[in-house]
Order: sequence, then structure tokens, then C-alpha cells
Amino acid sequence: MRCRFYRQGFWLIYILILIVLVEGGSFVILSFLDNRLGNSSERHLYNPISIFKNYFSSDGLDYAYDQIELGQYYNLYRELVEHWHSVLPGFIHEIQYEDIVDDQEVQTRGLLAHCGLEWNDACLKFFKTDRPVNTASAVQVRQPIYRDSVQSWKRYEKQLLPLLKTLQF
Repeated sequence: MRCRFYRQGFWLIYILILIVLVEGGSFVILSFLDNRLGNSSERHLYNPISIFKNYFSSDGLDYAYDQIELGQYYNLYRELVEHWHSVLPGFIHEIQYEDIVDDQEVQTRGLLAHCGLEWNDACLKFFKTDRPVNTASAVQVRQPIYRDSVQSWKRYEKQLLPLLKTLQF
């Protein structure tokens, strides 16, 4: 059994997979059943704010700069994950951002168990890897987990009202 772990920044992958599932039929679902998904579903606004505050050079990410459109994409993502939970219970392992900040080892062990993988102490030192990282969080993955982002969105609550209203927070 293999495990794929996608951070929320991969909303478009979830949406595209849903389209494939709807258009392609059950054979696609069967190919996914050999895998397990891990989903870091941050409570509140961490991921949408992270997307909103970063510059993306790729085409097709215009939604990242419009709070209402970003909120709509995020709502679609949440609906899709809820759908997957109802259709394939136990297929997606949820990890909350605050929980992994509070106890990285317990959360990592839970994810590995879900994926049928054995524990490795290197999981706690993910930031020591030399592999290339080509994402907006390239600097963050070179550091241990830190608490700075927990509740950081509240400093910008007034400026984020369009996003908050769209997300119904």
C-alpha cells in the first residue's frame, strides 16, 4: 500500500481528480484504492492566506490574488474532501495544522500507520533533506516546525473580510 500526502495547496489536483472520477468512471477509483491519501486540512485560514500572500509565476493561478475567488476555490476543495470522506471512508487521513505543530511525532506516526509505513526517525528531521523543493514553502521546509503561523491570520482579519465572508468564517 502506498501513501500520497498532499498539502492543501494542491486544490487543483483534487478538483481534476474529481473530474476524472466523474468522467472516467469507477476504474479510476479502483486504481486509487491501492493508495491512501493524507490531507493537511488546516483549520481556519492558514492555507488561503499563504496562497494570497505569495506570488506565483505560473499561469492559471489568478484566483490566488482575488480573495473572493480564492475563497470559492477553497470552498470547492472542502466540499470535495467531504465528498471523498463520505464515498471512501478511511481513504483520507486528516491532519490538522495546529495538531502537528503541537505534537509532530504523534501526528506523523498516525499518518505513517494510515499509509502502512514503518516509523523512521528521519521523519522528525524532514528539514535536513537536500532534495530540491520547488514550492512557495521552499524556505519553510528547510526549518523545523514552528508556531509562528498559528492564529497569525487574526492580525489581518479586517483586510481579509472578503475572504472570510466567502468562507463563511
